[in-house]
Amino acid sequence: VEELFENLKNLVSQGVTILFISHKLDEVMEIADRISVMRGGQHVGTVSKETASKKILAEMMIGKDLPTPPSRETLISSENCLQLKDLRGEPSLGKIPFEDINLEIKKGEICGIAGVEGNGQRELSEAILGLYPVESGQIFLEDIEITKLSTRERRLTGISFIPEDRQSQGLVVESNLVENIILGKQSSNTYSSKFKNVLFKNASKNSKDVVDNYEVNTPNVQTLALALSGGNQQKFVVGREIDGKPTFLLASQPTRGVDIGAQALIWDKLTTYRSYSGTTRIIYDWTRYMKIYLKILSFFTPVIALAISFGLTTFILIMIDRDPVETFTLMFDYGTTGKSIISILNRSIPLYISAVAVAVGFKMGMFNIGVEGQYILGALIAAQVGAVLILPRPLHVLTIFIVAAVVSGIWAGISGYLKVKKGVHEVISTIMLNYIGAGIVAYLLANVFFEKDENNSLKVPQTNYLSESGQLPPLNNILGIEDLPNLNSFIIGAVFVGIFYYWLVWKTSLGFDLRATGLTPVAAKFSGADPNKLIVLAMLISGGIAGLVGMSNLVGYFHRYTIDFPTGLGFAGITVALLGRNHPVGMALGALLISFLERSSQILDLNNIPKEIERIMQGIVILVVVVSYEVVRRYILTQEVKLASRMVDKDE
Repeated sequence: VEELFENLKNLVSQGVTILFISHKLDEVMEIADRISVMRGGQHVGTVSKETASKKILAEMMIGKDLPTPPSRETLISSENCLQLKDLRGEPSLGKIPFEDINLEIKKGEICGIAGVEGNGQRELSEAILGLYPVESGQIFLEDIEITKLSTRERRLTGISFIPEDRQSQGLVVESNLVENIILGKQSSNTYSSKFKNVLFKNASKNSKDVVDNYEVNTPNVQTLALALSGGNQQKFVVGREIDGKPTFLLASQPTRGVDIGAQALIWDKLTTYRSYSGTTRIIYDWTRYMKIYLKILSFFTPVIALAISFGLTTFILIMIDRDPVETFTLMFDYGTTGKSIISILNRSIPLYISAVAVAVGFKMGMFNIGVEGQYILGALIAAQVGAVLILPRPLHVLTIFIVAAVVSGIWAGISGYLKVKKGVHEVISTIMLNYIGAGIVAYLLANVFFEKDENNSLKVPQTNYLSESGQLPPLNNILGIEDLPNLNSFIIGAVFVGIFYYWLVWKTSLGFDLRATGLTPVAAKFSGADPNKLIVLAMLISGGIAGLVGMSNLVGYFHRYTIDFPTGLGFAGITVALLGRNHPVGMALGALLISFLERSSQILDLNNIPKEIERIMQGIVILVVVVSYEVVRRYILTQEVKLASRMVDKDE
């Protein structure tokens, strides 16, 4: 810094004019001749160097008087809170980050670790938290050795952590404050029931308390963390970690990048651990209306996208000299007949389940491209096992489902293992496993699970029929449907798959970990989530659901595995997942839309209209919907930031 300032002064002596921008008061006071202060995007005042002081500048920056530094009584106990014995970090790139660390921190003591950045402080703090491997030595929290405990286990014993990088380590910035209050405590009794469901009611209450007690300027707790200013993000992180009543608080540069007012508040909370008894913040009515507007906009995004898609398709039809009104009328009339509706529902079942399988991976930030190979392998093994078993119907059908899910889950788990242990990207491994799975299915059909013809001489590549107890009857009789094709009863199973997916992803602590890791892997890791474990678990769950893709055709239609067994459903599921934005209801609508387009296009060839127009429509719909979702997502994020900024301006 001194060398920089010397160079700047030399430039000034040569007649150069310099505009120096900084929030560091020592630097501004040393180098500037005249100092202007901006706050909230506006100029609030200018003072000369002679009349300026750090206190005057600081109060201009934060818009209020600086708080009086509190006096602090000595509360240091004789009992140890944290003890490090001969701690040595595991070498990294040939360098030992820290060694022979012996440290005792008493209860009630604030112990500071100082030093130039890059000299082992970060690695030491991560070792205490369980994120950096320790080669030797011991770590004790009170009288409990925690050296071999995982990060999550250490957090449950009473360690809280304020990271130096709030955005990548302390927050899932694309989640709201209610979900962020849970981060790091998702397995605690405060936020997790005995059935591992997330207790969002507690999270909502505690997030409001932190917002009030730590002066976090935000419209409401449903605001995305991304919309808050850096100082408000940091105050929220500090409040979350302190209000958890930790046994030991590890704070790594807790005031980095925040203004003086926020620094004063943070230091006050760190030194006193007292609750702030401020007044409850007012959430203005206009913020509620803005939220409703953004939700309506998000809801109508697919409708707008579909309108654009049909407009582009109309243009293409005109270009090939076909009447778009006649084309769409033919498709609608044919697609809404009784037979077509049954066909659309039956087609949508495997598409929907395939999309759910893909969506589990997407939520984890992974791409399970291998649903295709997973479900055909699971269906084949399940068909063979089901053909040789004789059981009561409910048990027989359930056994077939379980076999399919287990086989497919194990097949998908291979990709998870390769990613964790060998660093193989799941896209590459799942694509390769698709080919391997298809080869295994072909071999087994031709050489193992074949059926001989009537003369017992020719091998027919198909399994034996499932007995009647292994078949699901159609819903026609139950629903009183007459003179129409059979409605596959596995549609009920698809509904349960959707409910299970919603419960798993949005209501359980495991689902919270999956979503947090998918959005912000580093923050999830610092919260105690085990990324490697989650990768394998996500692939197992995704593969298990993929195993059910072929069940509607196996137990409800073919009743055996043949060379005509439907394929391509795994890749189609990716399309449906993208259309539905990985939401169970959205994916159901996406599956129905794709099924409608496929069914209704069958009438086109009979009317001298290229059937391929349906494929073009699918492609356009997918492209426009995905682009529209991204445009609207960015717009909503922008509006969230503006909303939070207006709240700050009103408070000031």
